[in-house]
Amino acid sequence: MNFSKFLKEYFVKYASVNTQSDSSKKSLPSSEGQKKLLDIIKADLESFGLLFCFVTFVSVTLFCFPGMELDVREKLRLQPTTACAV
Repeated sequence: MNFSKFLKEYFVKYASVNTQSDSSKKSLPSSEGQKKLLDIIKADLESFGLLFCFVTFVSVTLFCFPGMELDVREKLRLQPTTACAV
């Protein structure tokens, strides 16, 4: 698959998720669609071989590239056996 087709496929996949916010909620993410999109992005990052993929308490998806694990573990004070988690 060429890179342009790859990008289009993922753009459409992510854009098709209804992420309309819910103004009555005070939490982040404020809707089930936003949570779903975070989970989809996290799963995709893991499928690409990225490590320590997780969603923070403010709904930011974080990851690191292979080879950076030790540096990330040290900075985040993670145990060597910590796996990707939401």
